[in-house]
Amino acid sequence: MRVVTEVTGVLSINGSPTTLALAAGQNAEYTFSGLAGQSFNLNVTGFTSSPANGDGGVYVFQPDGSSLAYCGGLSQLENGCRLTLPVAGTYRVRMDPSNTYATQFTVRLNIDLNATLVSGTALNVNLATPGRHALLSFTATAGQTRALNVGTIATVPTNTHVQVTIFDPSGAIIDSGGSASGITFNLRNLLAGTYKVLIAPYGGATATTQVKLVPGLTGALSANGAGANYATTVPQQNGYFTFAGTAGQNRSLGMTNVVLTPTAPWDVVTIIVKKPDGSYLLSQPLTCYPTTVPGCQTTLRNLPVTGTYLVEVLPSGYQTMSFRLTLSASVTTTLAAGTPYTATLAYPGQSAVLSFAATAGQTRALNIDTLNLTPANSPLEIQIFDPTDTLIDGASTAIPVTFNLRNLIAGTYRVVIAPSNAATGSFRARLVAGLTGTLSANGTKVTKVTTVPGQGGYFTFAGTAGQDRGLGITNIVTTPTAVNYVNLRVFRPDGGMLDSVLCYTSTLPGCALALRNLPLTGTYAVEVLTDYATMSVGLTLSPSVTGTLTLGTPLSVNLNAAGKNAVLSFTATSGQSFPLAINTLVTTPSASPVTVYVFDPAGSIVASGSGTASFSISLSSLSAGVHKVLIWPNNAATATFQARIQ
Repeated sequence: MRVVTEVTGVLSINGSPTTLALAAGQNAEYTFSGLAGQSFNLNVTGFTSSPANGDGGVYVFQPDGSSLAYCGGLSQLENGCRLTLPVAGTYRVRMDPSNTYATQFTVRLNIDLNATLVSGTALNVNLATPGRHALLSFTATAGQTRALNVGTIATVPTNTHVQVTIFDPSGAIIDSGGSASGITFNLRNLLAGTYKVLIAPYGGATATTQVKLVPGLTGALSANGAGANYATTVPQQNGYFTFAGTAGQNRSLGMTNVVLTPTAPWDVVTIIVKKPDGSYLLSQPLTCYPTTVPGCQTTLRNLPVTGTYLVEVLPSGYQTMSFRLTLSASVTTTLAAGTPYTATLAYPGQSAVLSFAATAGQTRALNIDTLNLTPANSPLEIQIFDPTDTLIDGASTAIPVTFNLRNLIAGTYRVVIAPSNAATGSFRARLVAGLTGTLSANGTKVTKVTTVPGQGGYFTFAGTAGQDRGLGITNIVTTPTAVNYVNLRVFRPDGGMLDSVLCYTSTLPGCALALRNLPLTGTYAVEVLTDYATMSVGLTLSPSVTGTLTLGTPLSVNLNAAGKNAVLSFTATSGQSFPLAINTLVTTPSASPVTVYVFDPAGSIVASGSGTASFSISLSSLSAGVHKVLIWPNNAATATFQARIQ
């Protein structure tokens, strides 16, 4: 049995390190003296063992022999073990390696560098002894905001992180972080009392740094559009601002004159708005780039609760920032159909929140024009919300625009309009009744005229499955004439597209759709749309002329309405062949083409042709059954003719 003597001694405080080489099974116990309230850092560096992978524990005992701390394994204490002495006296540090390992390591004991931080005054901290920490303090009154900057960090070895931990008056950690260059802690709404700041270089490194405690960047925003300039004192400092809000109010927030120092490619300022309960008001933070001129804005629409709201402004990196914040009341009004309203947005970030009421099924057109913004050509951001607060339409535009709002639900709609980039200026809003109506299949033309540029026309007609209809659009006039077309579209009762045509004003008399063999019984929708222009059009819905062709017997047909067509039928036996003749053809305008399609019993086209005078189509090897013949004057012309199979 081998007896190993325990190594003992006294640890030097802030002095020379103690290097130990312990044989297998050998322990070490060292003492040090201290006063009540003093704080130390005990660290172990350079730990090795033979065989490898050995370890052991470090224990600290109070003067009465009771335990003060278990610091952990010998191999795990490069960053140190924090000791705060409860009483004055002599303390024992026991280092107990694993029994079968010979070990070697260095122990250092450093008393903390203590100092009191004074707001606005930089404190130079020099931790020249490896493993030494700084424990600084400052006092706060209830509700204060402070920023604590630990900057100009230099370490040996270089680029070693310095860990900073902040304790509140109860001793609880309220923030922490590490950096090798500089870091700032934003401390909001502090409790009254004394706070502690622990500065600890990693791995027993030495460090110098400058610590500065500064007042928080705070303020109360008034919704009067006046605005105020703000600037941070230290890099990475945030701004915290409040405003009073009442449930249902609309507010606008603008940020301008944004400068970040030093500049960086990723420069951005983030704005977060919180409700009185601390939850987020905006679904996403607002990001504002210094290159965005004049700045950025957000609309705080329909504040959810009454109370104090918080606006947080954060730089993107280790930078100081300056900016101007402007809070204003949004311009509000109720739009009346047919009455224009001009909104003036005088303050950076100011928005307009317009409202209008609708009854179930109504159609409205909302025109935004007469844009006059500074800077010129700044876009307007437009959002339209239905009574359930669902976004139903919107645009970002620097030119006039019209929104066609169809089949509205009953209730109050909100239109939020804000110039991009915190621009200022004015615009005009016009709400007009929708251009709607019911088309009757009687061959009578109805003239429809829009009220504002970009307004669409929305019409309906009743149809029964299997019916044949012709729809013509004529007398098309657009203002300005540079917009030289309209788009005519027909939708089935289930919402699917039935047919469409793009019709130019130069096409005379107009255009036509052959709505053959309607697929469903119900209400069909007809849309007439154009670009940003007013339009006047004539619409004619007609029943198709029907009839049965028999061999050798001519059938006279009169297509006397724009868009009207003929759907004739004949019965063939399998393999039968004969010509289909269109004779005595007269059209208005004269020489307008007439197109013919022949469909077999399965609905497939088996022959087609067209002509401006009498012509015929050869029908060969027909299948047995009833065939359909669609005869259709082009360009919504009218026509008379005789059709005959022979």
